[in-house]
Amino acid sequence: MPSWFWVLIAVALVLVLGIVVWRLMARRRSGKLQQQFGPEYDRTVGATTARSSMTWSSRAQTTIPPRVNASETNGSLRPPPTE
Repeated sequence: MPSWFWVLIAVALVLVLGIVVWRLMARRRSGKLQQQFGPEYDRTVGATTARSSMTWSSRAQTTIPPRVNASETNGSLRPPPTE
């Protein structure tokens, strides 16, 4: 077999091993945080997971305010006076 083939196999093994180690460390860190914070950790993770599952477009529509055209405000971007 050519030497480039063995290099390719070695690189693939290193990548797979790195991903496995990364996942194990994340799981361990998550377990420690869950043990430290208890139910609050579960609520936070649940809220974060639900928020991240939204599509970018729907999130962008709800969080990015509309642009203000300076000509519509007579050149001033200050809020209108309260009455």
